[in-house]
Amino acid sequence: MNAQMAYLLGMVLGNGEIQRNATETTITIEIPHKNLQDDEGLEVSIYVKSSLADIRNVIEPLIGNTLPITQTDRATQISFTKSNEDYTMREIVRFIGGGVHHSTMKMNDELFRISPDEKKELLRGVADVTGYIRRSNMAYGQEGCIEFILKYRGIGNL
Repeated sequence: MNAQMAYLLGMVLGNGEIQRNATETTITIEIPHKNLQDDEGLEVSIYVKSSLADIRNVIEPLIGNTLPITQTDRATQISFTKSNEDYTMREIVRFIGGGVHHSTMKMNDELFRISPDEKKELLRGVADVTGYIRRSNMAYGQEGCIEFILKYRGIGNL
């Protein structure tokens, strides 16, 4: 486990979907545009688009591919397909308990024993795809601080 894998797992657990066939697995992650406009009247999709470079910088080296991105008025989707034999794909499926939709995935107990930094990245991945943490959500106007709203239960001791 490393911070990049923890972040990706958080995104999958937060709002991911997995489609498997005999040879390949496709993971699709949806990043919703929670409100169409922020308090200053700017469209949220612009903020998501600006965050995609950061997301790509973390995930693309891990999966060894570029991430195709689709953006609609309501959400941005990223997806990738890899062989079922690929180590990263096998680990993702193992860590999410074999679920195929974020609502049916179960965190593997091993995720509760990862390092504190990896736990933070896991939580950051969940938050990024549920629309509560973005580069634009600066808390109290302070550089390096973010507004954070957690609406998950049973996530364990993070």
